[in-house]
Amino acid sequence: MQTRGPFAAEAKRVELLNSLNAIPGIHLPDDAITRRPAIPLATLKDETVMSQFLAALDWVIQEVRAS
Repeated sequence: MQTRGPFAAEAKRVELLNSLNAIPGIHLPDDAITRRPAIPLATLKDETVMSQFLAALDWVIQEVRAS
């Protein structure tokens, strides 16, 4: 994501990182914007958490489509 499209900008990747870290159970380090971090699938078993995660992915798709 960091080499093309809207997420080539560090600010967009930080925005995504902050969005993901706002989800209960997800705690990605700051350097996660430069690599492929892992989120344990067990974290997403909660319906509310999964909904928040999917909303973050929807935002990513919207950003990609808008660019």
